[in-house]
Amino acid sequence: MNKVYVKLLSFVLGIFLYQSSSSQDAFQRYYPTEDRILVNMGSIANDDGGFYMINLSIDVNDQTVVNKIQLTRNNPKGNLEWTKEYTLKDETLVSNLKSIDFTKLANDTIALTGITQDPNIGAVEDEKFVFKIDPSNGDLIWTGLISDTVDKGVPLTSPVVLNGFEDRMTIYNTHGNEDSDTFAIQRVQYNASNTVISQKAYFQEESTDPILLAGLLDAVQSVDSNDVVSFIPDLASNFTAVMTLDSLGNILSGNTYGISQDSLSDYIMQSLAVSSTPDTGVLMTGIIFQPIPNLLSNYLIKTDTAGIVEWSKVIDGTASGVISQVNDVLVRTNGEIVVSGKYFNILTQSQGDYMIYFDANGNVIKQLDYGSENSFFLLITPQGNIQFYQGEMSNTTDGGILYSTTGWDPSQFMFSPYIIKTDVNGGAVCNDSLDVEMVVDYAFTRDTLMFGTTDYVTTDTLIVIDSTYSRYDVPTLQLVDTSYCPQDPIDQLIEAGTDGATAYEWSTGDTTSSIRVFEEGDYYVTVTIGEKVCYSLCDTSTITKQDFPEASIILDLNGVCELGEIRLGASSSTSIDSLDWSTGEETGSIIVTTPGTYSVTITDNCGNSADASVSITDDMFTFDLASVINSEDPFCENGSAFQNLNVQIESEVDVQSIEWNTGQSTETIMASEQTDYSVTVTNVCGDETTSNFSVGDLDPDPNFSVNPQTLNLICNETSSSLVLDSGITTNQTTIVLWSTGETTPQIEVTEAGTYSVEVTNACGDIETGSINISDDQLTITPPSPSITVNIDSCDFRLVSDPGLAVNVIGTNPSYSWSNGETTEEITVETSGIYMVTVSDGCGNTGSVEIVVDADPEALRFADIFFPASRDISENRSFGPYIKCPETFEGQNFKFEIYNRFGNKVFESDNLNARWNGTFSGDLAPRDVYMYHWSYDTAGDQLETGEGSVTLMR
Repeated sequence: MNKVYVKLLSFVLGIFLYQSSSSQDAFQRYYPTEDRILVNMGSIANDDGGFYMINLSIDVNDQTVVNKIQLTRNNPKGNLEWTKEYTLKDETLVSNLKSIDFTKLANDTIALTGITQDPNIGAVEDEKFVFKIDPSNGDLIWTGLISDTVDKGVPLTSPVVLNGFEDRMTIYNTHGNEDSDTFAIQRVQYNASNTVISQKAYFQEESTDPILLAGLLDAVQSVDSNDVVSFIPDLASNFTAVMTLDSLGNILSGNTYGISQDSLSDYIMQSLAVSSTPDTGVLMTGIIFQPIPNLLSNYLIKTDTAGIVEWSKVIDGTASGVISQVNDVLVRTNGEIVVSGKYFNILTQSQGDYMIYFDANGNVIKQLDYGSENSFFLLITPQGNIQFYQGEMSNTTDGGILYSTTGWDPSQFMFSPYIIKTDVNGGAVCNDSLDVEMVVDYAFTRDTLMFGTTDYVTTDTLIVIDSTYSRYDVPTLQLVDTSYCPQDPIDQLIEAGTDGATAYEWSTGDTTSSIRVFEEGDYYVTVTIGEKVCYSLCDTSTITKQDFPEASIILDLNGVCELGEIRLGASSSTSIDSLDWSTGEETGSIIVTTPGTYSVTITDNCGNSADASVSITDDMFTFDLASVINSEDPFCENGSAFQNLNVQIESEVDVQSIEWNTGQSTETIMASEQTDYSVTVTNVCGDETTSNFSVGDLDPDPNFSVNPQTLNLICNETSSSLVLDSGITTNQTTIVLWSTGETTPQIEVTEAGTYSVEVTNACGDIETGSINISDDQLTITPPSPSITVNIDSCDFRLVSDPGLAVNVIGTNPSYSWSNGETTEEITVETSGIYMVTVSDGCGNTGSVEIVVDADPEALRFADIFFPASRDISENRSFGPYIKCPETFEGQNFKFEIYNRFGNKVFESDNLNARWNGTFSGDLAPRDVYMYHWSYDTAGDQLETGEGSVTLMR
């Protein structure tokens, strides 16, 4: 096996000393160098608000050689603190995809892995390199190689390194099988001593493909410490696959996700990123490419623990002239889901990076555009040689998001890292809303995968050479903090002059490069760099007055037992310039051996003094010692029950020894038997105390039980399945085995029968249960729709309730009305018989019809009229008022009015005729008159009515 020689170049950047603790909440920053092309491979947010960047580095003077990696440490303002460059001799790195990955391990070490490419054939070689790096300065701690048992080229895929817990690291990659043209997912786990403790390759079984493919795409750890691995499961790339492994590498589940052939027949589907959700579910995002008609769209899928799709989306802006490609998915600390990506607007010829925020149910909260001249998006084809789409997000300690990608300087045609640091609301420097409708619901199919495993790995070491370099061309800003003595006036000039600056904006409102201040406070400045698009620097200068000193004396009693002495130490709230003890000594601490009162005078750097004193008594030369044993709840490990016992010690001096009756000497022990335990504690003075504790019945899981039950039905247009839950009650981890061979807590079944499950907890206890499933339970009740009629003005509004079956996942009602409309509610203007047919999306339908009659209040009459009024313009005559003339369908109308004596004073068969208040040519008297009306409806039904009206004069 060939060795890989690594050359280490150290970037010495002394000018980037960091003095202020204030950080810049949000920025968009481009990081060019003088002689390097840099392709960003990712970033990691640090606990102090800063971050690390990993970049593939190409020397501009020799671009044919691609063999350098850069690791950069940036402070919370985004300024560079240090950069290390690692050069791989006689090897070629892959620059057109995410060929390098890194993470921080539990012991705060940085782990880095990557793949190399055979420059002659373009395939990835079987050797994968691994680095462990000191995060404080970038120095290499350890380097190694992972290889197959034989030399074999494997597909271009993305390597991943994960924190394996307990100071372990887990490496995922793609592995070539020596026996056939078959590829698998490789998993290698190292312990803290850099020794391989586990190596496995996972092969897809039961496939008809002559060349099986398992090309790694991404991996992430779930909240329950499992690993979720995303990969390409076949050569056609019609599906994306997800495999879940436990912390030991055991397979928990495997699923594929695709698109129904009825919906889309010719497509390529590829995952680009996965993430774990707080409910132990999984998020997947990636691309869907249709070769004909050459369309690119994206997807986002949310599944539950068992891999069942809870909701899914397509992200596509091509209808608005926007080509987009996602590159990462992240779950924020507040539960929101964020998808990042790049876009190119065909209409405006602009490009940028974007983030889409979703809630936990998949509803879009907002879409943010981070367009900038430094944004860069180049995608030839999904199978092309140039793909600069990658980007990576991580949560920051202040609630924002750190996003890193490759940007470019259009004036220099150079590539370098481009960082977007958002605030808690997603704001940066040049962000705006992305006003393009991009997200729609979309259904994806799911199937299960079966895997086989094998061992395969060999390892080797690397040889490292170091040298130094410093050629970054990044402007910086640093303000100095100043503290004044309490008796002195404040008069401070704060300088913020920066090369290339075109504007200054201080928190005081000043716009000059420097300001003079006379008060305490934080003075904040934003400096705009004119030649850098969306580039600004921020810093804060803190001006303070220190307090007058307050002195105190600290007692150290550890020397009393053996030497009979007490150490007194002087302390002050300010810096100490000099001390004067009452004993005449001038050191920071003194030793006393007799009781008495001792005092000290301290003087600080401002010449201000303070006094403190302490009384030493006889009883300070003796000490009390006490202990008690506390217990935790019982638990199981490797099939045995234990209970942690912890001795709590109260001692004014150091403890010399702890001795349990089991022979152990630690504060905490694991009790494994039902018996009495005791511990003796001895301090440095030789005093002893003994505590006792009786361990009772070690049953960590007394309520362990299994009760299988049904959950939801899942349906599509051709079939239905029922979700069964094992119904486990336990406080321990468990191993599940169904009679179907599945090992997840929930399974889907499609046939009637008896299903049994066996559950083993961490104590080795086994509980079983079974459930009978009938055909009726697998049958989805057809829709039972109903119609509600609402009269709205002159129209009839018909609203359909689909009446779908409850507890069914996948139902998607559609409507078909007898008048041809397909919405949930319709509006009609005429009476008649209307029918709606509801389809539930599961292949079932149901219908209902309703008779819509004419409005019973189609004709209306006034209660009073004024035929001779000069003041009132309305109601000067009396007759029917038709509410909706265009929809009135009455025939053979007849209208009659009578006085109190039964004489007919007016009649008409004309709807528009009205009585003017006369009778036989004379004015009718003021009185109450009776009227009667009738007409035939369109359905030959006689409608009649009567009433009274008052004639007023």
